[in-house]
Amino acid sequence: MKFSSAFKKEFMFFTRTMRMFGVILSIMIFSVADPVMLKGMGALMNTMVDTIEEQSEATGYEIFSEEDKAVFEIFDQIDASTAAAMAVGDFTSTAVIIVLLILMAPSGSEQKKRSIIIPRCAGLTPKMYVTPKFILYPVTAFLSGFLGMFICAGVSSILFEGSFEFTSILLSAVSVGLYIAFVIVLQLTIGICSERPGVAVISVLAATAIIPTMLSYFRVDKFNPFALPSIASEAFVAEIDPVNVGVSLIVTVILTLILYFTTLFVLTARQIDNSGNEAIL
Repeated sequence: MKFSSAFKKEFMFFTRTMRMFGVILSIMIFSVADPVMLKGMGALMNTMVDTIEEQSEATGYEIFSEEDKAVFEIFDQIDASTAAAMAVGDFTSTAVIIVLLILMAPSGSEQKKRSIIIPRCAGLTPKMYVTPKFILYPVTAFLSGFLGMFICAGVSSILFEGSFEFTSILLSAVSVGLYIAFVIVLQLTIGICSERPGVAVISVLAATAIIPTMLSYFRVDKFNPFALPSIASEAFVAEIDPVNVGVSLIVTVILTLILYFTTLFVLTARQIDNSGNEAIL
């Protein structure tokens, strides 16, 4: 079996099951929805404040305290950069959860169902099986996240005051796209090696929640893939540490390659056992 055939098989599986469009749409939706929802909340808060203030003047009772007014005034201070920075959180959390659930099938379900045994006997090598997955799914997610951040920045600049520097958008887009791609690679590695796609999703979600907290507690929350969401947000609203950016991007790429070779090694080391009533990998 040729590598092109293996890649074509994975591509057909990705597109015909609509998983590709699910991955793209789940990320793209947030690029538009987040700024729009933030703008809508601001308009709703302003309307609420005006209504309550009119009632206060009519009744003579002060309903809002100064602290309450300060909270509502925060929405008036949101500009385009702040809106885009806030959207990064949904890109790297909610959208990631949806993508992980969509990609459960290619990350371990074939091993769990033993459907990979016949293709392997027909000449599908571990390299042919693993490589298309580690190219197709992460690259699609990276491009979706990359383009999504540019769309988010454009929508934010239309709805809110302020503008962006191209370098800020580019850095944020690269960081978001690379983070989503890394998380998917981590899911593929855990799922294929454990043969449990559900375990892979739970493990990755736990890692994305626990590891950044632990690293922050030990004050080593830089120079790692889990620092990319913070880098993406800070690119819009604050000064960034170029050393942290460069090292974090390089470390993410290196860890991605390590995960790929780890998956390849584990799959290659497995042998098909036909001694029982059922072939087992």
